[in-house]
Amino acid sequence: SGGGVVALARKDCMSIPFRARCVILILVCEVLRALGRVVVVGDIHGDVQALKDCLLIGKIIDSEWNWVAHEDTLVQTGDLVDRGEFSEVAVQRMAALRKDAQRKGGKVVLLLGNHELLALQGHTEYTHRAELDRFGGRHGRNEAFSTSGAIGSLLLAHWQACYAYESTYFVHAGLITADAVMTVSEMNKRTAALIQNQSWNDPLFANDGPFWNREMIKDAAEGRCYIISGLTESLSGAEGRSIQRIVVGHTIQKAGLARQYCDGKLVAIDVGMSNATELGDKRRVVAVIEDGSAHLSFLYAGKPATPRFQLRENNLDPSMKRNNTFVDQSLLALAFLATVVTPCIAAAMVALLVKLLRRMRVTANSYGINIPCGRADIRRQTAV
Repeated sequence: SGGGVVALARKDCMSIPFRARCVILILVCEVLRALGRVVVVGDIHGDVQALKDCLLIGKIIDSEWNWVAHEDTLVQTGDLVDRGEFSEVAVQRMAALRKDAQRKGGKVVLLLGNHELLALQGHTEYTHRAELDRFGGRHGRNEAFSTSGAIGSLLLAHWQACYAYESTYFVHAGLITADAVMTVSEMNKRTAALIQNQSWNDPLFANDGPFWNREMIKDAAEGRCYIISGLTESLSGAEGRSIQRIVVGHTIQKAGLARQYCDGKLVAIDVGMSNATELGDKRRVVAVIEDGSAHLSFLYAGKPATPRFQLRENNLDPSMKRNNTFVDQSLLALAFLATVVTPCIAAAMVALLVKLLRRMRVTANSYGINIPCGRADIRRQTAV
């Protein structure tokens, strides 16, 4: 990162004759460090431990939830709430972290997902039983998540519909052209006003809107990348700068692996991390954009799951239900080959190589040629 190069440059600068080069290097790295990283966390769904794990992986917080990422930016793509046991705790933690980041020069961007909207509307179909009990039932939970309630007021004050950083645009689910022609500011202001006025029938909250849309990922997965290109062009025109990439959550990606579609123009980061999904507690992933560059990478922790997963609760959106199709069976077969057959082949090749090396040594020794072998010989050679 920029900070590491700066430290190295400062340490070595006194021993380099051309100190001007060191000064230039330090200035460049300071600029990169000022730009900072962007760390992206996907859907959490009430799993506070998964949230903390991701923030630790991304070096955003310490073990006490304190912001340690300096001038970096954290983007959470929505759906902090529902399904898991601690929705309100996740909201409170992120609202507090947002304030802590502001005090220390960082930034936290919290996006609204469809489940935040459901909570604000009073839906409790996907609320964990333990959470309902803490609020004394549905009425208490709805009161807390109303726009004037303890949790709902936080959502209204700190959460937004979308965000743009350099050439990357962030939204919870997806876009259609009618929404892509709005600026980030316009969409955020409109969303806040609609929520405040309880205008839940507005097209912005429809199934193809930015909080529910699954067609954009479907188009990309099926090779219709011209649609994604059209959306980035519309966003670029609205923002007055080049938008090259859209990052979303919402639609769970198979095998616990974040995906890039259409040559990186669409990034899908939801991998079902919540413990409310089968095997959800075994995978963690964050996306990182380093030092203001266009390069995006993924950081993983935990073993990625197999392609099979099943939500423990019914999902409001029927399109999320998966069928046991030929494609699913093919993916399972490929997973079996990757996890069972490939290691066996690798083990056989290693055994063959060891056998071949032993034979070569025996042959060489028969001609009076000494081939060093073993850790002691290696250490002696290294010492010399």
